[in-house]
Formats: sequence, structure tokens, C-alpha cells
Amino acid sequence: HNEPPPHTEPASHNEPASHNEPASHNEPASHSSSHSSLGRASASSVCRGRACGVADSEKEHSRHSLPQDHHPNPTLPPIPASPPPPSPAPPSPPPSLEISKFSHARWSRAAPSCRPPANLPSAGTSIFELGQNRRYTLFVPELYLSDPRVVTPLVLQFPGSDDTAEREETRSKLNQTAAHFGFFVATLEGAGKYLNVASDGQSNPGAADDVDFVKKMLDDLQSKVCYDPRRTFASGFSRGARMSSRLASELPNLIAAIGPVSGVRFPHPTNATRAVPVLAFHGLADEVNPFHGGGPTYWRTGVPDAVGRWVAHNRCDPTPAQQPLSTHVTRVAYSGCVDGADVQLVVVADGGHRYPSGCLSLGKLLDKKFGSCSSEIDTNALLWEFFMSHPMPPKPTQLCTLAKPAGSLRAQPRAEPLKSGRALGQLGGVLAVGALALAVLATAAARRRRAPSPELHGPRNRVPQSCGPDFDFERPAC
Repeated sequence: HNEPPPHTEPASHNEPASHNEPASHNEPASHSSSHSSLGRASASSVCRGRACGVADSEKEHSRHSLPQDHHPNPTLPPIPASPPPPSPAPPSPPPSLEISKFSHARWSRAAPSCRPPANLPSAGTSIFELGQNRRYTLFVPELYLSDPRVVTPLVLQFPGSDDTAEREETRSKLNQTAAHFGFFVATLEGAGKYLNVASDGQSNPGAADDVDFVKKMLDDLQSKVCYDPRRTFASGFSRGARMSSRLASELPNLIAAIGPVSGVRFPHPTNATRAVPVLAFHGLADEVNPFHGGGPTYWRTGVPDAVGRWVAHNRCDPTPAQQPLSTHVTRVAYSGCVDGADVQLVVVADGGHRYPSGCLSLGKLLDKKFGSCSSEIDTNALLWEFFMSHPMPPKPTQLCTLAKPAGSLRAQPRAEPLKSGRALGQLGGVLAVGALALAVLATAAARRRRAPSPELHGPRNRVPQSCGPDFDFERPAC
């Protein structure tokens, strides 16, 4: 990990990056692949080596709850490669600060209460040191100080490469949204302004332990404010988006949902023992983290691959719904997931490597490099609505108790995205038939393995066990 890779993630502002992207030793970066499957039939899975429900993610990457061979990747619907012609009126405007149903007056009435700490921080942004050369900022809204007994939601925010916490606050404008809705924002800065997240959403073993930093920060925050552990979320831009994706794998019992912007990943191997809700934002014209994959060595696979793996992990219905949010912005939503852990992708047809609606100017040269920034949607209002709709379940379903998705078919890489709905439908039909055939063969093989020995006679003790609404296969006890 000491040798720099051939590509580095560019700094997200006008100062040159001083660190190279850490190389990953887990998988080669020579090519990108695409996996597709549209079947829900499956074989049963076994919890190996531990009791079901015990999260092993904080300490070991080698042990994980789900087998990692060929995750299904539902094919995303065709998305225009260039901006469509302007439409006179968007059919479904996104939520705004004025119309959101999760106003402070509404959610705070139903929130639990706690005994507030003796020394409350002042309203606005405060800076806290945590350990050697580690810092985070905390935004406290005036609405909280009006009644500090209210247990308040918390959003963890992570900056891009070579960015400070303050610059990320300026880019995202999340603090302004927090002031309106009354939630906390903690912005965590990486060591040397680089968070520890490498290829495939994994860590660089030689860099700082940022997962431990997050846990220590949450412990420290308990002595300062009453934040809600069931409504603690993670978001971030670029490298920070990849860090929030990593936390969904490493700390699934602490992070209720994630909202990565311009950098969604599915860490593999993943350590998430439950379904994690995901709302991702990405521009089709992003040349830093390309939508369809390629680019720097830390990126490799594209957004459809990452979203498809989250869809499969959360056991969602692989058929998405599309909702136009504005002229150039479409929301692709997967529902029917375990514990209601929806997976959604907001696609900006002409968007570059930017935080939509943030649109921090980086100077003429870098603005051209990072591409167009959309102001057609309110990113933070969408995040807030999604987060508040997806708190941590009281008793999260442990995925190792469910049958795993069927093995997927490996699709041939394609140079360009499909542009024809008819071609996409034909491909979906072929994959659906192939997945069904694999499921039938797997079921037949399982029945042969369970068949009684010729020397034994009498009835078989078979008790079917339901693993969920869409799984009706026998499984061993975890």
C-alpha cells in the first residue's frame, strides 16, 4: 500500500491534492464488470461461525454475513446520455423547505426526551478536537436550544479529498437545512484532509482508522447534546460519499441510512448484517467518478453496479419506479425491500462531479473540469425527507436468516449504455429466464441432497420455514 497507484482522486477545490489515493490490495483494477439478475428465487444461506445478529463488521473484513459470489445487479432503466429537451412543467416537483412533511414542529412532537447535558454547546457551528490531529465540527440549531430535552436527529457529513470540514459545510449548505428543520450536523474531517476509504469501499490498512474515529465522535457527542441513535445518518460528497458507503457496511447498527453524493459504493466484501436504506445522487456527465464505471483505480465499477448490489443486498423488488423531479433530474426508486430499506438513485442528466444545489464555485478552470452543477432540485430537502422516512428499525431483520438471492448471470461488458427500451426489455427477459433456470436447477439439487438414504424408510421430518414475504425455502437455524 506504500506505492501510489497510477491515478489519484482530484482535490475538490482549487488547491492541488497533496496525497495519492491509497492503493487497494484486495482486487485487481484491470477491468470493470457488470452483473445482472432479475430472479427472486434462491437457495438458503447459513450463518457461519457466529450467532445470528452479532455484527462482526467493526473488527474483521474477512468475515461477513452474506456470501459474496456474484451479487445480482438489476438492470437500471434507460437513462438519457444527453439532456432531454426542456419540458414545460415537471410532473412531480421535489420536496422543498416549505412543503416538507418533516418540519420541526411535526417531528419534535413525537420525539422522545432525555436529560440534557449540563454544558450545552452554543447555537451555530463549534469545533471539537478528538485525539491527536483529529477534529470535527458540530452544528447546533436554535430550535434545539429552545427545548434541549428533545432527542434530535443527527446527520454525519464527510468531505471530499483534500477538503476541510468547513469547506464541506460551505459546499453542501446542509447547516442551513439543519437550521430550518432542527437537526444536528457533525462534519468529520479526515486525517490530513483525506478520509480512509480505498477501492471497493474498503480501508487502506496503513491509514487512520476512521471507523473508530466515528465511534469515538458519537461517544463524545453523547456528553454534549441529546442526539437520536435511531435517527443517525451519514452523507458526504465524492470521497465523503464513499466513506458514508463504507460506514453502511462497517457500522450498520449505528448508521440508520446513507445519502452519498457523487460517489456511492457497495463495499465488497460487505459486513452489513441488515438492509441499509440508500439515497444516492450522481451526474451522468461526471468525469471524476464516471457514472458507467472506469476512471481512477479506486472507482472501477460504476453507479449501476453499486446501486444494483445494494438492491440485491436489501432484497428489494428488482423492478424500479421512475419519477421525474425536474427537466433534467430523475429519481429511480427500488421498493419492497427488507425492513422497508428502499434504494433510490437521483440521476442528473447533465450533472458533473458536483453537489446538486450546492454549486460551490471552484474557479473557472476547476468549474470546467468538474462539470455542470444542477440547481433544479433541493438535494438536502430530498436527503432529509428520505432520512426521516427511514429510521433504524426497532428490531432489524438479520439478513443471514433469509435465503440469499440466486446466483446471477455475468453479462458481457458493453461500451455504451443501452439506449433502446426494446433492447433493454429483451435483455431483461433473457436474464429473467436465465435466473429462473438457475433457481430451478438449484432447487432440484437441494432436494437431491436432502433425499433420504435408500437404507432408511419412513416419513421425512421436513418442516418448512418462512424466511420472509418473498422467500419460501427451507433454511437451517442460525
